Amino acid sequence: MTPPNPSFVLRGTVLVQYQGFDRAVTVPDGVTKIGKDAFNGCIGLERVHLPKSVTEIEYQAFYHCTNLVDINLPEELTRLGIGAFGDCAALSTITIPQKISTLSQRLFAHCGALAQITIPKNVTRIEPFAFSQCVNLSDIQLPAGLEHIGQNAFEGCTALSRVALPEGITKLNVGVFHGCCGLNQVVFPENLKRIGSYAFSDCFGLTGLDLPESVEEIGPISFFNCTHLTRVTLPEGLKRLGEGAFSNCRSLREAVVPESVTVLDREVFAGCTALERVRLPAHQTELPRNLFRWCDALTDLQADGVPLDQMPGSLYKRAAAVNFARRIVSGEPFPADRQAAYIKYIRNQKKRLYPLAAQDPALRQFMEAEQIEVPEGGTT
Repeated sequence: MTPPNPSFVLRGTVLVQYQGFDRAVTVPDGVTKIGKDAFNGCIGLERVHLPKSVTEIEYQAFYHCTNLVDINLPEELTRLGIGAFGDCAALSTITIPQKISTLSQRLFAHCGALAQITIPKNVTRIEPFAFSQCVNLSDIQLPAGLEHIGQNAFEGCTALSRVALPEGITKLNVGVFHGCCGLNQVVFPENLKRIGSYAFSDCFGLTGLDLPESVEEIGPISFFNCTHLTRVTLPEGLKRLGEGAFSNCRSLREAVVPESVTVLDREVFAGCTALERVRLPAHQTELPRNLFRWCDALTDLQADGVPLDQMPGSLYKRAAAVNFARRIVSGEPFPADRQAAYIKYIRNQKKRLYPLAAQDPALRQFMEAEQIEVPEGGTT
C-alpha cells in the first residue's frame, strides 16, 4: 500500500477517517473500503480520486460534502452504503460501476445539482429516498432488470419530465414520485399490480393517464393534487380505489369507474372542481362519504345501484336525474324499477332543473315529453 498521507486514518485497508482540509484528495492505493462517515462534513472537499482497489463505500462516507463536484467510482466497486453521497449539493454527474446491484437508501438524497446519472444494467433495486430531492435530475434511464423501487425514491425530483418503468416493476411504493411537479409522461409496465399511497401526488405536469389492464389497486391519495390531469383511463381489472386517490385533480372532467371495482373509498374525487361526468359500477349500492365533495360542476352521474332517495345531497340527485333523462332520450337501458322515482323527482324539482334543461337538450326534451314546460333561458 502507498504510504498514507497523515490526514488519512487507516485501519488495515479500511480508510476510517479523513482529517485534512484539502480541496482535492487522492486516496492511497491498496485501500479497499471507505469507512462509515470517513469524509462526512468535509465541506471544502471538491475532488476525490479513488484507487482501483476500493470495493466498498460505507454509510454516509461522503455525506454533506457540499462542494464535491467530481469523484470516480472504481470498476470493482460492489457496494454503496446508505446515504454515501447524500447532501452532496454540488455533485452534478456520476457513473455507477457495473458490479453495483442495489442503490441504497438516501444514496443521492438532496444532491441538488445532480442532473445526470448512469445506472448499470445489473441494478435490480433502488431503495427508499435514493434520489429524493434531486431537483435538477431531468432524465433517468432505469435498467430493464430493475425489480424494486423503494418508497419516496424520486420524491421531489422537480425537473424529472419522463419515466419509463421496466417490466419487472409490479408495485409502485409509497410516494415514489411524489412532488415530481415537472413529470408529464409515465410509461407503465404491463405487469403493474399496485400503485401505492401518494405515489404521484403533486405531479402537476401529468395531463393524461393510461393505466395498464394489470393494475388492481390504486392506493390512497395516489394522484392527489395532479391539478393538470384532464383524462384518466381506469383498467377493467381494477379492484380498489383508495381514499382520495384522485382528489384535488382540478382539471379532470370525466371518470369511468369500471365494474370490477369492489372497494370504492371515500373522497376519491373530492375537490375535482371541473368534474362533470361520472360512471360508477352498477353493483355500488351506496355512495362513499364525500365522494364528490366540492365537485360543483358535476352534472351527469350514473350510479344505477344507488336509489335516488339515498343519494346524500341535491348535487348528486340532480346529476343522476340528468343522466337518467339523457339515457331515456337516447334509448339507453335504465333500471325499470327506478324510473318512477326519477320522473317524480324531476317533476318536483323542475324549477331547480330549469337552468340545466336550458343548456342540456336531452334533459329539455325529456321534460317536455313529460309535459313539463321549460322557460326560455331556464328561469321563470
